[in-house]
Amino acid sequence: MLISVITPTYNSEKTIARNINSVIQQNYNNFEHIIIDNLSEDKTIEIASKIYNDNKIPSKLRIISEKDNGISDAFNKGIKAAKGEVISILNSDDLYFNEDVFKLVNSAFDEKDVLFVHGNLYFVDEKFGSNIRKPLLCRIEKGMPFNHPTMFIKKELFEKWGLFDLS
Repeated sequence: MLISVITPTYNSEKTIARNINSVIQQNYNNFEHIIIDNLSEDKTIEIASKIYNDNKIPSKLRIISEKDNGISDAFNKGIKAAKGEVISILNSDDLYFNEDVFKLVNSAFDEKDVLFVHGNLYFVDEKFGSNIRKPLLCRIEKGMPFNHPTMFIKKELFEKWGLFDLS
């Protein structure tokens, strides 16, 4: 199963290396990484390309660098470009906590009728204290109960129900 990781970026040179390293260090290699860059004015794109080239896996990286209309537009561009059966959105300042995330996700999708997989989020907050965020116990109509950096969603759900609302 191909996992498509979508990373929206804009002037992310300070955080993109940690993000990418958490992706390429996975113990499951059937992935693609799509960076949707909103015309960064720093070295974001250069850093991303260098890391993938230095690790001799440039074919796993695709960069789309063009003006977008906000983060939801970037998400949508990535979803449309994704070749994988499963989509993960990992913002440029987020990272996967360990090297087995993709392997665990892949095995979870082996179960019948699984449409998405969700994990907990370790949220680092230097001002108020870090914490672990779990899914909220509310209906999706009331708020977003899931943290999208920890969600892995079958692409067919986006195809059936649509993409992110730009408003």
